[in-house]
Amino acid sequence: MQIQQAIRSRADFPRKGTTYRDISPLLNDGPTFRAAIARLVSALSERNVTKIAGIESRGYVLGGALAMQLGAGFLPIRMYGKLPGAAMARPYRKSGVEYHAEILLDAVKPGDRVIVIDDCLNSGVSAETACMLVRELGGEVVGAAFMAEVVASGGRKRLEGLGVPVTALVSYD
Repeated sequence: MQIQQAIRSRADFPRKGTTYRDISPLLNDGPTFRAAIARLVSALSERNVTKIAGIESRGYVLGGALAMQLGAGFLPIRMYGKLPGAAMARPYRKSGVEYHAEILLDAVKPGDRVIVIDDCLNSGVSAETACMLVRELGGEVVGAAFMAEVVASGGRKRLEGLGVPVTALVSYD
Protein backbone atom coordinates (compact mmCIF):
# COMPACT_ATOMS: atom_id res chain seq x y z
CA MET A 1 0.00 0.00 0.00
CA GLN A 2 1.29 3.48 -0.84
CA ILE A 3 1.68 5.99 2.01
CA GLN A 4 -0.86 8.46 0.58
CA GLN A 5 -3.40 5.69 -0.01
CA ALA A 6 -2.98 4.60 3.62
CA ILE A 7 -4.04 8.01 4.96
CA ARG A 8 -7.81 8.16 5.25
CA SER A 9 -9.71 11.43 4.82
CA ARG A 10 -12.61 11.99 7.23
CA ALA A 11 -14.97 14.81 6.22
CA ASP A 12 -16.51 16.99 8.91
CA PHE A 13 -14.29 15.66 11.68
CA PRO A 14 -13.63 16.83 14.35
CA ARG A 15 -16.00 19.63 13.32
CA LYS A 16 -18.13 20.48 10.31
CA GLY A 17 -16.18 21.94 7.41
CA THR A 18 -12.85 20.28 8.20
CA THR A 19 -11.28 17.17 6.75
CA TYR A 20 -9.26 15.05 9.16
CA ARG A 21 -6.27 13.15 7.77
CA ASP A 22 -6.31 9.88 9.69
CA ILE A 23 -3.07 7.87 9.74
CA SER A 24 -4.67 4.90 11.54
CA PRO A 25 -4.73 2.73 8.37
CA LEU A 26 -1.04 3.54 7.80
CA LEU A 27 -0.20 2.46 11.35
CA ASN A 28 -2.30 -0.67 10.90
CA ASP A 29 -0.41 -1.86 7.81
CA GLY A 30 3.03 -3.12 8.89
CA PRO A 31 4.85 -2.78 5.53
CA THR A 32 3.42 0.71 4.90
CA PHE A 33 4.26 1.86 8.43
CA ARG A 34 7.79 0.51 8.02
CA ALA A 35 8.14 2.25 4.63
CA ALA A 36 6.97 5.57 6.07
CA ILE A 37 9.42 5.42 8.96
CA ALA A 38 12.21 4.39 6.55
CA ARG A 39 11.48 7.47 4.42
CA LEU A 40 11.67 9.71 7.47
CA VAL A 41 14.92 8.06 8.59
CA SER A 42 16.38 8.65 5.14
CA ALA A 43 15.31 12.30 5.14
CA LEU A 44 16.53 13.03 8.69
CA SER A 45 19.56 10.80 9.24
CA GLU A 46 22.14 13.48 8.36
CA ARG A 47 20.92 15.86 11.08
CA ASN A 48 22.78 14.16 13.96
CA VAL A 49 19.60 13.91 16.01
CA THR A 50 19.88 13.12 19.72
CA LYS A 51 16.16 13.31 20.65
CA ILE A 52 12.77 12.91 19.02
CA ALA A 53 9.96 14.97 20.58
CA GLY A 54 6.60 13.31 19.93
CA ILE A 55 3.45 15.41 20.25
CA GLU A 56 0.62 13.65 22.09
CA SER A 57 -0.66 11.21 20.97
CA ARG A 58 0.06 9.95 17.45
CA GLY A 59 3.43 11.66 17.62
CA TYR A 60 4.31 9.12 20.32
CA VAL A 61 3.82 6.15 17.99
CA LEU A 62 5.74 7.78 15.16
CA GLY A 63 8.37 9.27 17.44
CA GLY A 64 9.15 6.01 19.21
CA ALA A 65 9.67 4.19 15.91
CA LEU A 66 11.75 7.03 14.48
CA ALA A 67 13.86 7.40 17.63
CA MET A 68 14.66 3.69 17.61
CA GLN A 69 15.77 3.79 13.97
CA LEU A 70 17.90 6.92 14.45
CA GLY A 71 19.42 5.75 17.73
CA ALA A 72 17.96 8.80 19.47
CA GLY A 73 16.10 9.26 22.73
CA PHE A 74 12.37 9.92 22.82
CA LEU A 75 10.62 12.65 24.79
CA PRO A 76 6.89 13.24 25.07
CA ILE A 77 5.18 16.59 24.60
CA ARG A 78 1.93 16.18 26.54
CA MET A 79 -1.17 18.06 27.50
CA TYR A 80 -0.95 19.90 30.81
CA GLY A 81 -0.91 17.83 33.98
CA LYS A 82 -0.13 14.47 32.35
CA LEU A 83 3.62 14.21 32.95
CA PRO A 84 5.08 12.86 36.19
CA GLY A 85 7.65 15.16 37.76
CA ALA A 86 8.75 18.74 37.27
CA ALA A 87 7.58 20.09 33.94
CA MET A 88 7.44 23.30 31.94
CA ALA A 89 4.14 24.28 30.31
CA ARG A 90 3.33 26.67 27.48
CA PRO A 91 -0.15 27.81 26.42
CA TYR A 92 -1.39 27.83 22.83
CA ARG A 93 -4.71 28.46 21.09
CA LYS A 94 -6.19 26.08 18.58
CA SER A 95 -9.64 26.50 17.00
CA GLY A 96 -10.46 29.19 19.57
CA VAL A 97 -9.68 26.94 22.55
CA GLU A 98 -6.72 27.43 24.88
CA TYR A 99 -4.55 24.40 25.60
CA HIS A 100 -1.30 23.90 27.48
CA ALA A 101 1.50 21.61 26.33
CA GLU A 102 4.26 20.55 28.66
CA ILE A 103 7.65 18.91 28.71
CA LEU A 104 9.64 17.42 31.58
CA LEU A 105 12.37 19.78 32.75
CA ASP A 106 15.04 17.08 32.43
CA ALA A 107 13.91 15.86 28.96
CA VAL A 108 16.26 18.09 26.97
CA LYS A 109 19.82 19.08 27.72
CA PRO A 110 21.61 22.07 26.19
CA GLY A 111 23.07 20.95 22.89
CA ASP A 112 20.49 18.24 22.20
CA ARG A 113 19.50 18.14 18.53
CA VAL A 114 15.76 17.53 18.40
CA ILE A 115 13.22 16.59 15.74
CA VAL A 116 9.57 17.35 16.60
CA ILE A 117 7.12 14.84 15.13
CA ASP A 118 3.37 14.50 14.78
CA ASP A 119 0.93 12.84 12.39
CA CYS A 120 -0.32 15.82 10.37
CA LEU A 121 0.79 19.43 9.98
CA ASN A 122 -2.17 21.79 9.78
CA SER A 123 -1.87 25.25 11.35
CA GLY A 124 1.40 24.29 13.03
CA VAL A 125 0.39 25.76 16.37
CA SER A 126 1.01 22.62 18.44
CA ALA A 127 4.30 21.90 16.64
CA GLU A 128 5.38 25.53 17.15
CA THR A 129 4.62 25.18 20.86
CA ALA A 130 6.66 21.96 21.04
CA CYS A 131 9.59 23.68 19.32
CA MET A 132 9.46 26.56 21.78
CA LEU A 133 9.41 24.21 24.78
CA VAL A 134 12.47 22.35 23.45
CA ARG A 135 14.31 25.62 22.82
CA GLU A 136 13.46 26.97 26.27
CA LEU A 137 15.28 23.97 27.76
CA GLY A 138 18.36 24.62 25.60
CA GLY A 139 17.74 22.14 22.80
CA GLU A 140 18.24 22.89 19.13
CA VAL A 141 15.24 22.02 16.95
CA VAL A 142 16.80 20.64 13.77
CA GLY A 143 13.51 19.77 12.08
CA ALA A 144 9.86 18.88 12.27
CA ALA A 145 8.45 15.75 10.63
CA PHE A 146 4.94 14.70 9.68
CA MET A 147 3.25 11.90 7.77
CA ALA A 148 1.05 14.49 6.05
CA GLU A 149 0.56 18.23 5.76
CA VAL A 150 -2.36 20.39 4.70
CA VAL A 151 -0.55 23.10 2.73
CA ALA A 152 -3.37 25.67 2.79
CA SER A 153 -3.41 25.66 6.61
CA GLY A 154 -0.05 27.46 6.73
CA GLY A 155 1.77 25.26 9.23
CA ARG A 156 4.91 24.90 7.11
CA LYS A 157 5.28 28.69 6.86
CA ARG A 158 4.79 29.02 10.61
CA LEU A 159 7.54 26.51 11.41
CA GLU A 160 9.93 27.66 8.69
CA GLY A 161 9.43 31.19 10.07
CA LEU A 162 10.99 29.84 13.28
CA GLY A 163 13.91 28.46 11.26
CA VAL A 164 12.65 24.88 11.57
CA PRO A 165 12.93 22.78 8.39
CA VAL A 166 9.80 20.71 7.69
CA THR A 167 9.63 17.16 6.31
CA ALA A 168 6.22 15.84 5.28
CA LEU A 169 5.74 12.59 3.38
CA VAL A 170 2.38 13.55 1.82
CA SER A 171 0.92 16.96 1.01
CA TYR A 172 -2.71 17.96 0.56
CA ASP A 173 -3.86 21.26 -0.97
